[in-house]
Amino acid sequence: MAKPQELAEQFPDVEFEIVLAPDLLDVVARSDIVYTATSSPEVLLSKDIMEENGLTGRPVMVVDIAVPRNVNSDVSSVPGATAYNVDDLSAVVARNTAMRQKEIIAAEVLLREEAEAFAS
Repeated sequence: MAKPQELAEQFPDVEFEIVLAPDLLDVVARSDIVYTATSSPEVLLSKDIMEENGLTGRPVMVVDIAVPRNVNSDVSSVPGATAYNVDDLSAVVARNTAMRQKEIIAAEVLLREEAEAFAS
């Protein structure tokens, strides 16, 4: 569990609870945000598992950064739950990169105009 501990040390103001997969359902039951990152080849959390364990109706965000995935995409259909995976995060990064590129172009135009005005 060295990598999760390193992450927790990088963000000392954030309360982290690092647990092993067998404790996942207990963590989901009492957390607002859950990150999963295991080497398990199996799905550890799905709509059926959440329903069977009474984990519905309260807001929870589940972010699955494992490959292969630990969280089935059907978790988002559980009332109160939202699930994200690596592909979702990649799409967010791509959108943010595109927005930054537009801002860079606008800033370059503004700088050229101001440089020309200053030189005149």
